[in-house]
Amino acid sequence: MKYAVIIPARNEEAGISGTLDSILSQSLLPVKVLVIDDGSTDEMAGIIRKYEADSHLIRYFYNTESGSDYMLGG
Repeated sequence: MKYAVIIPARNEEAGISGTLDSILSQSLLPVKVLVIDDGSTDEMAGIIRKYEADSHLIRYFYNTESGSDYMLGG
């Protein structure tokens, strides 16, 4: 069985490594990790790109900041 973990994130460079390390250490592998970046302005993208290069399980997607309007369908 395959699992997917979707991580919506914005400006989380301080915590994204710990989050990804925690997910990748789980016994429920194989898992696909989708990180959706909602317009970050910090260095989070670079951190995730390094994980993505090292693991075929991680996919990074950048979305122009859409905030709560996107979440509410507006």
